[in-house]
Amino acid sequence: MIGTLVVAVAVAAVVVAGLILWLRTRRVVTTPAERAVHSALHTASLAAVPLRGGLTAESAGAAAPHLRVLTGAEGLGVADAEGVLLAWDGAHADLAETFAEAVRRALAGGRAVLVKGGGEGDQAARVVVVAFGDSITDGFVGATPLAVPADRAVADTNGRYPDVLQRRLDAANIPVSVVNAGIGSNRVLTSGEPLLLGPSGLARFERDALNRAGVGGVLVQEGINDLGLPPHADAPAMIAGYEQLIEAAHRHGKKIWLGTLLPASDAIVDGTLLVPGSEATRQQINAWIRTQTLADGVVDFDAAVRDPGNPAVLRDAYSGPDRLHPSLAGYRAMAETIDLTMLAAAESPSC
Repeated sequence: MIGTLVVAVAVAAVVVAGLILWLRTRRVVTTPAERAVHSALHTASLAAVPLRGGLTAESAGAAAPHLRVLTGAEGLGVADAEGVLLAWDGAHADLAETFAEAVRRALAGGRAVLVKGGGEGDQAARVVVVAFGDSITDGFVGATPLAVPADRAVADTNGRYPDVLQRRLDAANIPVSVVNAGIGSNRVLTSGEPLLLGPSGLARFERDALNRAGVGGVLVQEGINDLGLPPHADAPAMIAGYEQLIEAAHRHGKKIWLGTLLPASDAIVDGTLLVPGSEATRQQINAWIRTQTLADGVVDFDAAVRDPGNPAVLRDAYSGPDRLHPSLAGYRAMAETIDLTMLAAAESPSC
């Protein structure tokens, strides 16, 4: 009887805590500034809602120091690793008071919102480039040879290759914003549901890359999990998948660049121990990527991080403990091998 009562009390406490949290997130939006933000975060067309506010780069940075402040032809903007969140032209000073809260709500809801303003900036309008891929694009660094758990010492340090790439673009004054569309264990050909591995790259390409506001191009680095996880894909199937991605990107008027697959032959996950033919297949795929002329360019990530003495494995200095995911130094090497002028050639959509 006592045990049943304890369980009942515990369940009631969880329910009450959940209700309180839900009520806090459902707080009534009352001020004009909050209503503007609320409308922007829930609009069906992310690029269509004008949101204005009297903020400077200094006040925006002070309100949310963990975000990256941008200026451009559409006004002042704020971005995180997922891309531009807000932009405005200085018409309504009252928005400054709710700026930090608005950004936190956007991040908490997993929303990447682009809202056009009408102000003048000191840079050209930015174009978005989507980094599309799996856990390598997502920036995972494992703590053990089995990959899991993640290394807490490097998690959330903004050391992913798209993060480093963004810093290189900013330093070169190239008006390109990088959006990270990497999903752990994702594959080009095979969906991973209901195991929370995400729909296949082919299935999510339009939603996660081509239909994002402001996208001019997509950098694809995905496929190693197709080789290492069942059902194992062969080179012809992978090449056909890449060709579909290329065709879709060009049909939408976007550029697409292909990245070679990283070596992983000595990894437990995706390596030759469990999938003996994976390295030979990877080499066939990379040979095709390097020589094909369908895509708008190639990034040879493989050459940037492989061991010169054994091209089938990652260089020790660039490898995480699982021999599949790069270390932070490896992610930096990946970003540094990308030709920035190639990305700069991407054009912002006219809409």
